[in-house]
Amino acid sequence: MRRSPSIGNWRGVCECAFASLCMAGCAQQLAVEPSTQRVFELLAGSTGVSMIDCADQVAPLGSEWLWQRMDSDGRALRDAPIRACAAATSQYGAQWMVPMISGDREFFVHTHANTIGLTAVEAPSDRAISTFTPPLGIAVGPLHLGDEVVTTSTMRIEWIDSRGERDHGIGERTARFVTCARVRTPLGVFDTAQVETRFLARLQFAHVQRTGTVWVVPGIGPIAETWREFVRVFGVLISDESGAAVRVSQILLAPPTPLP
Repeated sequence: MRRSPSIGNWRGVCECAFASLCMAGCAQQLAVEPSTQRVFELLAGSTGVSMIDCADQVAPLGSEWLWQRMDSDGRALRDAPIRACAAATSQYGAQWMVPMISGDREFFVHTHANTIGLTAVEAPSDRAISTFTPPLGIAVGPLHLGDEVVTTSTMRIEWIDSRGERDHGIGERTARFVTCARVRTPLGVFDTAQVETRFLARLQFAHVQRTGTVWVVPGIGPIAETWREFVRVFGVLISDESGAAVRVSQILLAPPTPLP
């Protein structure tokens, strides 16, 4: 969509607010030609999962996952997998940082024993930092089938080079465990918790809505995600984008047997 010069500069205000869950998710148009290889397939309903803990919902410190972008039919796009390594940090009051497909960086902290909060999102391409006070609850657990959790936080968006504030407002995230589903990926067939998420950013100048679905395996974490987002600045729709990704790194189904 062509953007009017009078509002184009405000798109960056919104792009740094796309902090939803999802661990590999990011707002980026997937325009790469798909291949014929299907990397994700929704097989059927399942009764194998009734609960996921907060630790299942976010890439943990030290994890090193590979994600492959895919189209809406679950076929791989013709680009290389993207590596996401979760590293320790103390920036923005966080404990670890997870890089996203877009190049953004999300910062997490354990706010309670069973709650993981998002403290900040860095968007280097937009030269912006979004901070959340208190940390926005991203993973609140345990999450049982049928549960819905809503969290809110004050958002402040600043220039990454310390030039001051760009925008401010409220961020709200909703997560709902809607059903159990059996899915097939390049790593095998899994019984998953299908979680629907929604992130709303109500800012002074902009409004962002991002919805998504993430498939989570207890003890393993997210293995696939789809998303769609809308960005409005001064009430004008300037962005309508969607995407999907599947995890293709090795998954250990059981801990290795210790040596005698």
